[in-house]
Amino acid sequence: MLVMSFSISDAFSRIVLTGTCKNVFDYTANPLGSNVVTAAWSNGSTALKGYSVTGLTFTAPVVLSANYYDDYEFLGKNGIPDDATTGYSEMPGYGKRYSGGCKGQLTGNWTARLTSQLAGSTYSVMYYDDRYRVIQRKGNNSLNGMEAVYTSYNFEGSPVKEKRVHSVPGQDIITEVRNHTYDLANRLLQTTYQLNDDAPVILVDNVYDEIGRLKTEKRTGHSKLRTDYTYNLRSWTKGINGPLFHQTLTYQESIDGTTPYYNGNISSMTWKSGGSAVTNEMGYRFTYDGLSRMKDAIYGETNTLSINQNRFSEQITGYDKMGNILSLLRYGQTSATGYGLVDNLSLVYNGNQLQSVDDHAPNSVYGNGMEFKDNANQPVEYGYDKNGNLTKDLNKNISNIRYNLINLPSQ
Repeated sequence: MLVMSFSISDAFSRIVLTGTCKNVFDYTANPLGSNVVTAAWSNGSTALKGYSVTGLTFTAPVVLSANYYDDYEFLGKNGIPDDATTGYSEMPGYGKRYSGGCKGQLTGNWTARLTSQLAGSTYSVMYYDDRYRVIQRKGNNSLNGMEAVYTSYNFEGSPVKEKRVHSVPGQDIITEVRNHTYDLANRLLQTTYQLNDDAPVILVDNVYDEIGRLKTEKRTGHSKLRTDYTYNLRSWTKGINGPLFHQTLTYQESIDGTTPYYNGNISSMTWKSGGSAVTNEMGYRFTYDGLSRMKDAIYGETNTLSINQNRFSEQITGYDKMGNILSLLRYGQTSATGYGLVDNLSLVYNGNQLQSVDDHAPNSVYGNGMEFKDNANQPVEYGYDKNGNLTKDLNKNISNIRYNLINLPSQ
């Protein structure tokens, strides 16, 4: 029997239930066109996680998620306990719960686990301060332990301190604390991290220029984990530089053989990795069609991209009316010392779904070649289910892919 998915809102258009059912509908007849389907909290334990639905009767419903709003009447019902693991307890330094209620706010949620190894559910409960900011989030985790997250905020509403307490049966409790500092414009300056009783370490250390753009980013305090950014007058990124990696982007600037662009398209890209001892830059020159779709990515080396040209170039020689690539040329390594054409691809679509790919280039004899492997020669080499998920890829020797109820691969 056909399985259908549902998403039900309450009277305030807030999603409260999602799941699947086995109702039989003819969608061409618009069977629910005259129905108003809503859910209301019934303050009990029901098959619909405490909600009653009007305007529709479900056949074999399976609830995948439930959201609760406005209050905490859901505690102690439908698999969400009402005890110290979900109840509010003040944590010094992390705000205080607002005594005036939390109307309009999400106060809890419940989510089903879909795999047989982790049968059950996960849930969380949220508590708010007087500005309706979440200061506590408590619930369980997929390892049958508990999670608690405490957050404090600055005046602008950005988190300045976060504490996470993670527990798993039979294991030591793990406590993580993150501290965030900001400048007067509320831009993040620094983030520190502390695990249990260890000394805090700096995760992020940012510096901004005079007009608010990120200028320098340092991570973990290590001298090699530093990145400097440069920009042009339009605040488009021009350079990304650090001890381990350098990248330069050009737009209207001219490099030998480069077409300048003034609309934001990147005309060339060069990079160098491995530290200052590596002097040979690599990169690409780009060209586009009238719709700013890429046509050519021409490889070269040195800052003028004039050495070892076309070793790893790519050329798109055609698009269909929906913007799908119809033909693609790729160049790469064909032997230990040789380079040439490794892919000459023709792509066929059904609508926007890829149906087949034919490679007219000979197979590379190079053992480490990265070219496309044309392992099938059929009119239809790719299959899809009714939700658009890929179910087969004959070029990769994949004959069947199965998906679960939320369209994630299961087998």
